[in-house]
Amino acid sequence: MAGTGYYGHLAITVGDVRGVPAGDVGLDVQLRISADGFAPGVAAMIVPACHAQGAVSSVDLGQAETIIVQLGFALAEGGGKPHTTRERARWNLTPTAVQHLERARDGGDLTLHVTPEVIILNHGEPLQDVDQPPSGTPRPNVNPYSPVRHLGQEHLTVKAETWAREVLTPWQQAAAVTLIVKLPADTATDDHRTVIRDLTDARQRLDAGDWKGSIRASRDATEVLRGMHAAHLNPKKTLRSIDEREAAILDAERSLIQALFDYGSATHPDPGLRAITWTREHALLALATATAVAQRIFPAI
Repeated sequence: MAGTGYYGHLAITVGDVRGVPAGDVGLDVQLRISADGFAPGVAAMIVPACHAQGAVSSVDLGQAETIIVQLGFALAEGGGKPHTTRERARWNLTPTAVQHLERARDGGDLTLHVTPEVIILNHGEPLQDVDQPPSGTPRPNVNPYSPVRHLGQEHLTVKAETWAREVLTPWQQAAAVTLIVKLPADTATDDHRTVIRDLTDARQRLDAGDWKGSIRASRDATEVLRGMHAAHLNPKKTLRSIDEREAAILDAERSLIQALFDYGSATHPDPGLRAITWTREHALLALATATAVAQRIFPAI
């Protein structure tokens, strides 16, 4: 009854991910550990391995730092029931490894494939007040004790914005800004709803890799926004009111998105531009600009 491998159950799943400044930089992945049926005092060493799959290629991160955890507890310590805990597996990365990750990701999502290997370090303490079977009696329907356990591979897909906010920003490799556009509480019109629909469409197309379609949807949203904030512009810039200056800025932003869309349009009159290669950065620029404009205009009208 003191053997750790006969009745013990162990499962490890992955949670969130974050970047930490450690040495060069560190990548932390949360491990959710669930254990049951281990004798008091049983401890284990967890050695997770990971490879990352991006849109372009994959990167093998190797093994993380070793984690030591206790899996079995006496009744006075809260044993006799399933035990859950959280640990963080850390991979220390060089600047070169970070560059490889970013090339593999190519501005998009990243999937981490984490494979934890568990080594049971001891048998634990004999259980008290338990009737022991006679010497030589075989244990029915059990597996022999094994100190090494190969658990299944876990997958964690990290969205591009989450990677920028939770990993690259702490690494001081990027700055992440979240923009949210909400409908006015009591004054929402069809124009407001059209803008929300177009921005949502642009975001979905961005996630799907349809860069040109995303820019087209962002342009449609900006066309509506431009009509929602029309103002007469004084020809003398120094004499313009605040509203006139905002209208001029809006018009310039709209021109930027229009230029991006025209440049890559399949119907552009110049045949040499029809095969232009769009990038995620182009689409994100158009969407972020349109979203920022909408965020400013909606509360003001």
